[in-house]
Amino acid sequence: MSWLRNWPRRFCEGSLLSLLLGACISRGPAPRGPSASVGQPPQATHEDLWETVLQQKEAWYQEQVRRMGGRVYRLEVTGRYRYTTERYKGTAWLWAGGVVATCRHLFPAAPRLEVELWDAQGRCHAAHLIWRDTVADVAFLHSADLIGEGLGRATGAPLPRIGTPIWTLGAPWGLAGTLQEGFISGEERYLAGETGEKLPFLQLSLPAQPGSSGSPVFNKRGQVIGMVSEIASASGLYEGITFAIPVQVLEQVWARYCSFAAKYDTTGACTSRK
Repeated sequence: MSWLRNWPRRFCEGSLLSLLLGACISRGPAPRGPSASVGQPPQATHEDLWETVLQQKEAWYQEQVRRMGGRVYRLEVTGRYRYTTERYKGTAWLWAGGVVATCRHLFPAAPRLEVELWDAQGRCHAAHLIWRDTVADVAFLHSADLIGEGLGRATGAPLPRIGTPIWTLGAPWGLAGTLQEGFISGEERYLAGETGEKLPFLQLSLPAQPGSSGSPVFNKRGQVIGMVSEIASASGLYEGITFAIPVQVLEQVWARYCSFAAKYDTTGACTSRK
């Protein structure tokens, strides 16, 4: 008969348990609504994410121009003949300490050449031609004023593929420090040079105007992968396709110059920096 003596305690325990369970069931899950997100940051929209990406890209380009701009120059060449004068404008960039790279076609076959390099601060540096290649559209200048490290080059990298984003710094129409972006628009192209030998070129979807010749072409790491040389045009102005000399060809030209300089050049430009 122990259950008769203990029934009041069991009845109370069972009633208490029922009350607790009933309260939980009646309360149900926490309501979802504005009150549930109090204290949590709002979720970013697609527009916010895209704006962030654009801001990061803009900041990256500004940093690259800050780093590279001081080593890219507006080039002015004056060729003086006995009775006439020819003037050419382009872009040049620091290859190594004291050595500047640009395009050969910017230098006429005049008996007297005057070469000026204008930096981002508007200062003029005198330079002289030390190598005008006979195969590729490449020339090297020497200026004692321009010391320091040259632009980084993607020498050991393979040729970029179609769709690779690129950008350049140059002086189109004489506007120094102009940044333009594009991408690789075609596979490796072979074009004949002045000697008839076919050389590889990079085909770019990149604006190019008079003064763009010699502009360094960069990859997304800020390394030089080529140099603007020609455009495909019937009018002489940009019509959608630009060609650049790959950095591998530039290195071959530099090797030819150094082979010559080892015997004849007295400037020491080749031995200053490889």
